[in-house]
Amino acid sequence: MTAATGGVDRRRAAAARKERRARRRLPENPYLQITSMTDMFTLILAFLLTFYDPNVVDAPSLVLPAVPASAGEKQGSRLEIRTDAIVLNGVRVLSLDGHGRYLPSTTPDSAGVPSLRSDLAALPNPGQPLLIACDKAVPYSVVGDVLSSAHAAGVDDYRFVVESTR
Repeated sequence: MTAATGGVDRRRAAAARKERRARRRLPENPYLQITSMTDMFTLILAFLLTFYDPNVVDAPSLVLPAVPASAGEKQGSRLEIRTDAIVLNGVRVLSLDGHGRYLPSTTPDSAGVPSLRSDLAALPNPGQPLLIACDKAVPYSVVGDVLSSAHAAGVDDYRFVVESTR
């Protein structure tokens, strides 16, 4: 019978040890620690207030090709070929259908697009290169027509704008 009571005593002692360890791990008066959570929300709020611009929300996105480029930005006139429009220095020159194709009212000729050609010929700084930012979703036929228009307008120095992966 002593062996049976010894087994029970060991079990009670093990349970008591387990309870003491659990009491050491947990505080007697647990309370909600919100200081770090408050800091986190303050940082998120400061980030959103700093970097959120409501004027840019409706602006169409321009997905540039990513390449390992090391050169910095150049000065010059910026021509953006988006899926919804062709924009020259922030001014919409030609509307596209949203998929990067011409509207039915636009007909390019052998020297490009006439309306784009006239706007490119009227650039204020002809000595500076033309910076072409082209969305990846725009078909090459549209890009080719834009380059033909630039050449016909006398703009032969152009650079493609890319996103650097370095």
